[in-house]
Formats: sequence, structure tokens, C-alpha cells
Amino acid sequence: SEGAVALGSTLATLIHLKKLDVSHNHIEPQGINVLTLGMTGLLEITHLNMSHNIVGEEGMRSLVQVLPPMRQLTRLELHHAHLGPTAMPPLAGILYTMPQLVTLSLGYNNLGDRGVQLLTPRLYALACLEKLVLSGNRITIEGFRYLAIVAARLPSLQFLFLGHNPVGNDLDEDLRQRFTAFNRKPFMVMYR
Repeated sequence: SEGAVALGSTLATLIHLKKLDVSHNHIEPQGINVLTLGMTGLLEITHLNMSHNIVGEEGMRSLVQVLPPMRQLTRLELHHAHLGPTAMPPLAGILYTMPQLVTLSLGYNNLGDRGVQLLTPRLYALACLEKLVLSGNRITIEGFRYLAIVAARLPSLQFLFLGHNPVGNDLDEDLRQRFTAFNRKPFMVMYR
């Protein structure tokens, strides 16, 4: 948390910063809260990586306060961020403010089917989304069904990463065809 306080005060002076990568620092929610205070003026940011920190629901509530003004943000990485399904409503609630987002990485957050169900209806707002990472989130066939419907309606989506979810060979032929029957190429779904 001490490092987050120092960094947060420094960030406030870096108004032309394009990329912020604070991944692999194990910053806890309190540190995320402090860090986001310094991020309020970062309007030119294009890439934000907060992976491998303990963001959780509390940190997500702080983060969503600073994301909407970041109109140039094209890449948001929050994998291994201890989010869980309860962190999805705050994030889903602001996705409409980020139509320019190209990459959304939420892998290994134990979102489960409930988290996917909360997130997927709001993905339609991401008109430029090319890469969606949901690997390792304990998503079952039920969650895959939600994703298949949404993925078919995201015209720019090219890569959907779903590996390390408890589906294995249980993906029925109908669902497999939904993922692969898109009219655009290239499109890749990784689900094993």
C-alpha cells in the first residue's frame, strides 16, 4: 500500500501517460483505491494493466470511477485480479463509456456463469472489441451459451479465449458450431 500511495501521487503529474502497467504488485483494494485517486487526470491512457493485484469488488468500485473519462483506452487487463462475479456489475455498468476498447482481459478471476451472465449483455457496447479473455473463470456450458450469443453479435471480435474452464469435451456440437459459424474470418475460440 505504501508503494501505491507514492505511485498514486506521482501519477497525478503524468497527464500525458499512455500506458500504465502496475501488474504483479499484489496491490490490495485499499492500495487500488489510493492509486485510482492519482489516475483521475490520465485522460490519454491507451493501455491499463492491473493484473495480478488484489483488485476485488472494492477495488473495482474505485476503478470504475476513473475509467469512463479515459476515452483513448483500448486495452484493459485485469486477469488474476481476484474479481469474482460481484465485481462484474460495476464493470459492466460502465462498458458503454468505452466503445473504443479493443482488448478486455478478465482471465482467472473465478467469474463463473453468474459473472458471465452479468457481463455479457453489456459487451454489445464494445463496438471495437477484438480480443476477449475469459480463461480460467470456472465457466460451464451455461456460461458458454451466453458467450456464444454475444460473440455472434460482436462484429469486430476476432479472439475469444475460454481455456481452462470446466467444459473439456462436454461442449456439444450445437454450441461448438455457434462459436465457429461466424461469417467473418479470422475468428479463433480457444476453449481447452
